Amino acid sequence: MEYRQLFREIHKRPGMYGLDGSFKSYEAFLMGCDAGNDWGLFSGFREWLIMRLGSQSSFGWPGLVLQLALPEKPSLPLSPESDAKAVELLFELLDQFMEERAPAHGVANIFEKYQSWLSTQWNPAFRGPD
Repeated sequence: MEYRQLFREIHKRPGMYGLDGSFKSYEAFLMGCDAGNDWGLFSGFREWLIMRLGSQSSFGWPGLVLQLALPEKPSLPLSPESDAKAVELLFELLDQFMEERAPAHGVANIFEKYQSWLSTQWNPAFRGPD
């Protein structure tokens, strides 16, 4: 099964995959998929999310998805409403990311865009130590 289709299936029917439908259960499942692909399945996802966030971050992709879905910085554990919002955005973002990375050189293009974006983040007012 193609991963984009698998992700649609787990979103629609989490119980069929042993998941409870929470953000944390999806995160664990997706991390397992990534691990099973030598950590290459989501290569570029973090950088892609950072560009959507519009600011640099030290978070991994799960934290970035939560930042995008819940900018008001919710308390943990997530409320059912916050969890549902995060799950919906996770799967929207995953689908968009998988579409963008699908063509030949898709991942390379994402990293190229990220590097270009990073260069626009440089602050010329900061000179650093002399």
